[in-house]
Amino acid sequence: MPPGGIGLYDPLEYLYTRRSIRRYTNEKVSPEMIKEILLAGMAAPSTGNQRPWEYLVVDDREKMIEITKVHNLSESLKEASFGILVAANLNKLKYPADWWIQDCAATSQNMLIAINMLKLGGVWLGVYPYEDRVAGVRKIFGLSEDIVPFSMISVGYPAETRRSKKDYHEEIVHWNKW
Repeated sequence: MPPGGIGLYDPLEYLYTRRSIRRYTNEKVSPEMIKEILLAGMAAPSTGNQRPWEYLVVDDREKMIEITKVHNLSESLKEASFGILVAANLNKLKYPADWWIQDCAATSQNMLIAINMLKLGGVWLGVYPYEDRVAGVRKIFGLSEDIVPFSMISVGYPAETRRSKKDYHEEIVHWNKW
């Protein structure tokens, strides 16, 4: 049976209904909700529990607009209640490989799911590996070279709705051999 075929509403629906929301109302998100989103991010798995991520919550409208000047796909920040910059602190790395990339992706996804569960909208705005975006965000926030901006998540109360995405494609699933 394809995923979600249970027939009852369950927490998996938050995965299927999570969509990229780029338009927001002017209602502010409470500090308590922001903390819940951050807690969800901190609950993500990471390589050897190295937890290299750090977060910068941005609700300064001028800073959010500055980001749109260095990130060509970040217009949603102009309407968002706030944004969360996910960055890797390279000083926290325990392993020589670039596992921090997967770790920061996991924390970003956890927050996006929490945003959906809280009936908010959000969108993942990739920063890394685009060097111009990385350099621009570093400059805006005065980040040192050992802090790598990975993603920016714009968040707010949705001013748009997107259809649920529940697409199971048997042709891309392989069992025991390719």
